[in-house]
Amino acid sequence: MQMITTPKHLKLITINVWFGMDGRGVFKIGDYEDRERKESRFSILLSGLRQMKPDVIAVQEANKLPAYAKKMARFLDYDIVWKVQNSGVKFMGFGIPVNFTAGNAILARRDYHLKFLAAQRLSGRGIQRNYFSLHFKELRNAMAASVEIDGLPIVIFNTQ
Repeated sequence: MQMITTPKHLKLITINVWFGMDGRGVFKIGDYEDRERKESRFSILLSGLRQMKPDVIAVQEANKLPAYAKKMARFLDYDIVWKVQNSGVKFMGFGIPVNFTAGNAILARRDYHLKFLAAQRLSGRGIQRNYFSLHFKELRNAMAASVEIDGLPIVIFNTQ
């Protein structure tokens, strides 16, 4: 008896959504785009992602986390994990700069059992957690999450 197996496929999209900020300012960082232009770009992105129907989406430079990524997940009906990468001085979302809590996220179809595994700092100094930060220069990290497709675990890495 011969067993025939169907090849498994994973459609993964990775996208740097560009937070569009000039990096200048203490209390608030300057923007290159106005709010209307950012919202338009975000709507176009969501429409395109819905059309492509990816299994997993790796997002870089999402700002403000987690709100940005949660909005994506609601629209697409996906699960989400995230890791704040840069945010300045913050406690429970409050602090400076007021308009900057940026990082990476991974979204996956709900039936793929997305789980956050770990994050590893790649560069920079300071403290950076999702809800607490104390740093004055840019940080970089890599995050890992897992999905499960037909009982097969797959690890997804995301970094900027």
